[in-house]
Amino acid sequence: MPIIETPFMITVCGLEELAGHADRKVSHVLSILDPDQPEPEAFGAYGEHARLELKFHDIIEETPGFRPPSRTMLAKF
Repeated sequence: MPIIETPFMITVCGLEELAGHADRKVSHVLSILDPDQPEPEAFGAYGEHARLELKFHDIIEETPGFRPPSRTMLAKF
């Protein structure tokens, strides 16, 4: 995957774009994944970095079988 160049220090990307950021010497990563999503393999190429991983479903109302973000999770931002 080609290296992705951005003119800013904060980047928001999808899982398919992670590998393109591996050579940017990322120091901090915030991962928001579905609860059943395994750790993306692309992080293996990132070297040492601080990562906050939050796992919840992208919902705003209680839905049976889904985990919404909790206040505790959101406070970690």
